[in-house]
Amino acid sequence: MGWILNGPPDWSPCNLIKGVHLSNILDKTIDRRLLLKTGAAAGAAVSLSGLLSACSSGDDSGSIAKDSPLYGSNAENMKGKTIDFAYSRIGGWPPSAAPETQWADFQKYAMDNFGYTVNQITFAEAPFGELFQKVAPTLASQSQEFNLLIVDSQWLGALSEPGWIVKADDVFAANPELDIEPFSSLVKNTYQVYPDGSGIRWGFPQMPDTQGVFLRKDMLEDPKEQAAFKQKTGKDLPSTYEVLSNIEFDDLVEIIEFFHRPAKGMYGTALMYSKEYDFFSCAYYPFAYSTGGKIWDPETNNVYGILNSPENEKAMEQFVGLKKYQPANFAAFGIGDMIDLFTQGKAFSAWQWLAVGKFMSSDKVPADKVISIPLPKWKGNLIGAMGGQPWVINAFNDDDHMRVAVDVLKWWYTKETQDKFIKENGGLPWSAEGAANPEYLEVAHYVKPFLYMLEEGRSQDFWHLPEYAEMLAVQQAAFNGYATGQVKTAKEALEYAAAKQQQILYKAGRTETPPPDNVDSLKI
Repeated sequence: MGWILNGPPDWSPCNLIKGVHLSNILDKTIDRRLLLKTGAAAGAAVSLSGLLSACSSGDDSGSIAKDSPLYGSNAENMKGKTIDFAYSRIGGWPPSAAPETQWADFQKYAMDNFGYTVNQITFAEAPFGELFQKVAPTLASQSQEFNLLIVDSQWLGALSEPGWIVKADDVFAANPELDIEPFSSLVKNTYQVYPDGSGIRWGFPQMPDTQGVFLRKDMLEDPKEQAAFKQKTGKDLPSTYEVLSNIEFDDLVEIIEFFHRPAKGMYGTALMYSKEYDFFSCAYYPFAYSTGGKIWDPETNNVYGILNSPENEKAMEQFVGLKKYQPANFAAFGIGDMIDLFTQGKAFSAWQWLAVGKFMSSDKVPADKVISIPLPKWKGNLIGAMGGQPWVINAFNDDDHMRVAVDVLKWWYTKETQDKFIKENGGLPWSAEGAANPEYLEVAHYVKPFLYMLEEGRSQDFWHLPEYAEMLAVQQAAFNGYATGQVKTAKEALEYAAAKQQQILYKAGRTETPPPDNVDSLKI
């Protein structure tokens, strides 16, 4: 299909609104590879609220008109109104519940600054693996059931390509104060940009997250344990962050083995191997990344021959090999199981997301008996997996709800709100300013390793493509199958996942490389 205009298409919001390219986007016969190469997929999603008002008359530059709802509220346009507001959040994930916890502060903010009343926020929630299925149908029907959404970073492609969310760059153009300098490029690349490398932003960081290891500080500091460890290994038992933050994998495993006492109800460690959502994958990735493995080529969107590599095979064997220090039901462990096992005093250590640091203690295991550290190093190398979530704005909000959505973001990023989020509700600082705030560093032990893992090159995210869920499902089934023994070898698990993912991406037009000929005969 030829383009309506000569030369490269202009995918600016105003041209899309005026219908210059909209027919091309909606025409299902368009070549997806051509669409992707021109960036159409990235530019298609624009706010449907106040569309014409968002563009300056007679100007196709994409500038934001003065009366656009993307500016948020002012002293006049919302005064005296009463409005309901709803958001989606991840069930069982405390950071995404914080907006509701702090909502009374926003209600006061809205009245004091703009003179409108906003009712108690309502929400829908579901576990990580189910939330997308809950919100996607509402967006597909152009509903404003959820005005703001807390979503996983991997969903940016699936939400932006159909035009379901507002481009964050447009909001930043109207409100430069929301374009906050991040601590590192990991924040932008994980929670904001799609397609990868394009610089086009869709998300607003809500709760960035990195990985670490939680340890029983009281056990490490026990003089009797220190003497016993010295006698057994000839080494000093490290107990300080300064030493433990640079520990090698083999040295950490030696400590884990020392404290592994299942007969006394104490296991050496706990990691995530669950088939649910991305639990196994994200826990495994650091073992692969840090030993030279890769999971795909983001330039070509090829997986086969990359994921199923000898490096990744060895890394998976090492990862699953740690089962010897864990309970028998290790293959079912997810985030909540890790919290329970550790806080009940049944595990010396737990490899866990640092965003739940506030909840990795209990009356039985008080916070002052816990220390958290970055992931260990593999011969000096360390690359973790990124977790965390951004906010995104529903593109189908009416003008009033669009204004309030922007107001919520302005309020969320105020120092007062971030102070409460980080100091009281387990939040983590991700901006350059927040990371430099000594008050935040003193909040809890998990802030320092979080920022360490958020440094350039310390962690990385993975696919943001709309095919994310399908790719993840085949991978999780194969990987977890190896943990349970259903799949006999790590090599078989990786071969199956790589071939099936290559097939998924080839059928979707994301890559020009077909899957192996035997892909349909592969079973697990």
